Amino acid sequence: MLMQETGRMRQCWRFNSLACQVGAAVSQSPSTNDGSLTTEDSKLLRITYIRSYAFNSALSANFYQPACSARLEIDRSVLNTDRPEDAMLETLLSFAEVQAVMIQETKNCASHQQKYQMNTNRLANLKHQMRKIRLKIEEVWENRTTPGSWSLL
Repeated sequence: MLMQETGRMRQCWRFNSLACQVGAAVSQSPSTNDGSLTTEDSKLLRITYIRSYAFNSALSANFYQPACSARLEIDRSVLNTDRPEDAMLETLLSFAEVQAVMIQETKNCASHQQKYQMNTNRLANLKHQMRKIRLKIEEVWENRTTPGSWSLL
């Protein structure tokens, strides 16, 4: 985040790409899956994967940089959306999924020698998904436990 704040977007994108690659390697490691990690450590790793994925999609979409090719295993079940930080991460993950489709469609347009037409059905689904995200944000906003809490939303 500091690199992003100081305008060093290329370094930020590189660092996040490395984080995604490390996350993918760690998730495939036998030591990660052999039960040697505590439940809490395993949960923190999976949350870190979600954060890396969401940030990777945002950087790729907003700055037209290629997304990291490493595939992270995303597990939404670790998020407890009653907690503000998890609810925010759930929202960022939903945005990241929309951005991933937009990145792929844009990449398809740029990579074809001949004229390529975007998949309008796929894009229409994005509109529906964005509406669902907005409704979820509004629902969370209306159901805040105390006025003024979650002021970052």
